[in-house]
Amino acid sequence: PVVLPAPVVLEAPAAAPASRPVATPLLEPSPAAPTPARAPVASAPRAARSVLLESEPPGATVSLRGRSLGVTPLTLRLDPRLRALTLSVEKSGYRSATATISPSDRQRRVELTPDAWVDPFRE
Repeated sequence: PVVLPAPVVLEAPAAAPASRPVATPLLEPSPAAPTPARAPVASAPRAARSVLLESEPPGATVSLRGRSLGVTPLTLRLDPRLRALTLSVEKSGYRSATATISPSDRQRRVELTPDAWVDPFRE
């Protein structure tokens, strides 16, 4: 049996909390008119989507912005709020390649080209 590495989970960055603008004394509401409190809006958790990234040959290192995510074949669990990600796929003896994946993908395959490709039919 083939044992795949544990999936890597990539999540969308958390939304920055809304900052309250600094008000000058002239713009402060009067004490007679209190501002109504707003309840925080909770978003429903979304299930991560799995994307299988494969390479030919297998065993290539996959990285995102210089951070290694693992080696192919690699299952990535993506937050469905993410847009497309461009990953770097590298293996010694082969040219580097990129793979663009998104949560809607199920599988992506990358073909790596040898560094010094020699035409076997050339004399």
